[in-house]
Amino acid sequence: MTKQQMIYDQVVPVSKERHGSLGVDTSFGYEFARGVRTVPIVAAEIPQAAREYAVVFAPTGNGNDVAPMAILSVREGEDLHLSNDGEWTARYIPAFLRRYPFVFANAGTANNFTLCIDESWGGCNRDGSGENLFDENGERTEFLNQLVQFNQDFQRSSQMTELFCSQLRELDLLDAKQAKLTSPEGTETRLTGFFIVDREKLKTLPGDKLEKLSRNGMLELLYAHLLSLHNLGVSTKSTQNLVTANS
Repeated sequence: MTKQQMIYDQVVPVSKERHGSLGVDTSFGYEFARGVRTVPIVAAEIPQAAREYAVVFAPTGNGNDVAPMAILSVREGEDLHLSNDGEWTARYIPAFLRRYPFVFANAGTANNFTLCIDESWGGCNRDGSGENLFDENGERTEFLNQLVQFNQDFQRSSQMTELFCSQLRELDLLDAKQAKLTSPEGTETRLTGFFIVDREKLKTLPGDKLEKLSRNGMLELLYAHLLSLHNLGVSTKSTQNLVTANS
């Protein structure tokens, strides 16, 4: 699950000196995401994402931390939600993709972030087309202000998602799984390296802990996640079998 970070190639801080004449073509589409099989989502996105994608929890590479991920395809070379001309065909587009080519980069201290842009994106231009980041006086345009706000909201949601996932670990609700999917032609695909909420552990939580999950909205997210697992095989018409990771 590494491709999602590879959509960013030439990332630099946004500045009026460097990007005063830069235009951003917002109609350029999502060709940059071709070949992306999984994408991070924040906790608040789970109910919407769960309608169309399988939502699982995957290691972040930072100790035992995990994060929710939407599975976009189960086999290499599949782009189930991307048309030939780069248009996203699913109804819900994860915020991680919607914010591209912009991203917040940590400026070296906690809660201090700098807005950056991937200059390698084909939608960047200096021919006067698209949305400008700065006006003729070097001031931020409304478009840029909206981008900053969107990324600030995304960053706050990411921090809340970390707390959400830490509570799942504290309650010992996550179980390592594999998925074996068999296509109508008999081809088998195996997905590994992810976690799902254990239904039995969830059902046997003490009443006070279940009540807390219900009151803070987490219980709704957990059931949406569990329901989303049906989507593993729906798009490819594959039959699926979830098994423990050591099976």
